[in-house]
Amino acid sequence: MERQYIREINRLDNEYHSLRNQAIAANMANGGAVSREEGKLYQKAAEVCARAASMSVSAAQDKWIERQIDCEGELRHIVEILNPRAVKNMDAETAAAQAKKKSAAASGQQAEGGSGGKAPGSPVAGGNGGKAPGNPAAGGRDEISEETVASWFREAPKTGFEGVAGMEDLKALMERIIRDIGNASLNAFFEMETVQSFFFYGLPGCGKTFLLEAFAHELIGRFGFKYMSLSGADIHESLVGRTEKIIKRMFEEAEKNAPCILFIDEIDGVCGNRKKSHQPAHVISATNQFLTSYNDLIKSDKQVIFIGATNNPEDVDIAMLDRVELIEVDLPDAAARANYFKMRLEHIIRNEEGFSYGDMAAQTEDFNYRDLRKFTARLKKELVTEIGVSYGNDTAAATKAMEDNAFCLKGETFRKVREEYHLLPKDTDHLKKWAQSAMEELGG
Repeated sequence: MERQYIREINRLDNEYHSLRNQAIAANMANGGAVSREEGKLYQKAAEVCARAASMSVSAAQDKWIERQIDCEGELRHIVEILNPRAVKNMDAETAAAQAKKKSAAASGQQAEGGSGGKAPGSPVAGGNGGKAPGNPAAGGRDEISEETVASWFREAPKTGFEGVAGMEDLKALMERIIRDIGNASLNAFFEMETVQSFFFYGLPGCGKTFLLEAFAHELIGRFGFKYMSLSGADIHESLVGRTEKIIKRMFEEAEKNAPCILFIDEIDGVCGNRKKSHQPAHVISATNQFLTSYNDLIKSDKQVIFIGATNNPEDVDIAMLDRVELIEVDLPDAAARANYFKMRLEHIIRNEEGFSYGDMAAQTEDFNYRDLRKFTARLKKELVTEIGVSYGNDTAAATKAMEDNAFCLKGETFRKVREEYHLLPKDTDHLKKWAQSAMEELGG
């Protein structure tokens, strides 16, 4: 028994350190700025610490609790930056819950001391007028406010497919879906399902969200779809116990506002894999509610496009994957990288003779779109410095030269910036292995 405990604690220790290192790497990859991906990693690390603490005693337990508090502090810091209102809501709800506990305890003591036998919460006992905790009429915390629901709906993204570099196969797939939606009468004749569901997976920074926002732009423009966009982190920005209610309300709103796009980013955070060992009870409960609500949406016969996206498909419940069309979003290939540089640079500066966008693509293998964006920003800074020096830091003269197309991007400048750019390694093998095992399990 002791040997089994040691093995499990060592496994959790390795998982904890791995998640912390991934969080640090995510921060570095994002140029030192916090991100939801980083926050999600700290959240998972905190859950690992909680599991280990529940298994331990004395000093070992204290160590894991300290680690958990540290991870939760990092998570809170990230949420404060990305969504300050959520922190205020969390604080308010926590304070309300604590006040409720104190009130209940006081009422219990009062009853013991002779409150006339009246139940706590009765009007005479000075309670809440007999209203049950969580009753919307009583302003309980189970109510999902209309302000919260309104925050799930987004305006149409500004860019359509014309602003997406590369991804030709995926754009063609999206265009096919749009054509299918336009065939409403034929779809009805063939009794086709009105809810269409897709699951996009791939490494971070491969353009999943950008492509899906372009897709939303096209649907809104052509058919007047409404657009709901949430992430797993958004749904879990609540006290434990409300998650299931938020999930249920989210699907109900998509049905009510059809035709509607419902996009869930980081879907692994709200529809977790129930087969993974040591899953907390609240994760399993949330997944069960998610699957139930999704099934209810399918039965509704409303026109809803459901899209999930994640960097960690292995963390999504297989029952959900069995209900959607799986679409891999890979690293941009050479043609996509060349197109990216052309879209971002062609209208600004010409290339020197003999140096092409294809040459740029050849030097940026294994770049994701986040790398390409950061690299292009650094390249532009280098060009500003280079041009400024050439014109004696005369900004007006340098700008005039650029407007007159008198300056060009040299291959030497590009190579210099490339040599200075630190590219983090991309782990594509685990996605390929996952896709193979998932297809086998799904019978495909």
